[in-house]
Amino acid sequence: MEHDEQARAAGLLIGIPGTLYLWSVSYSSTAYMEKVGGVWTAYRESYIPNKSTANSFKVISEGNTFEYVFSQYKKYIDYVNEKRGEK
Repeated sequence: MEHDEQARAAGLLIGIPGTLYLWSVSYSSTAYMEKVGGVWTAYRESYIPNKSTANSFKVISEGNTFEYVFSQYKKYIDYVNEKRGEK
C-alpha cells in the first residue's frame, strides 16, 4: 500500500498495514497513527515504567485524510528529532 510505503520512508513501524503506524518517541513514550471508523488520528502515549496504563495522552492530529494527519505526525517526529539534536 502507498500509505505503508510513506510510513516506512518516515521510519515508522507498521502495526496493521493501512491502518496502524507507530514510532518510539522514547523508552516510555510511543506515538501512534491509526484509522478508526474512517477517521485518522495521530497521538502520543507515555507510560510509567513497569505499568500497563498510559499516564499521559496527547492528540497530535485528527482528520479524514491520511495525507493531512500524516503531515502533522511527521512534523511532530521532526520536532522531537530536532530537540534531540538528530537533525
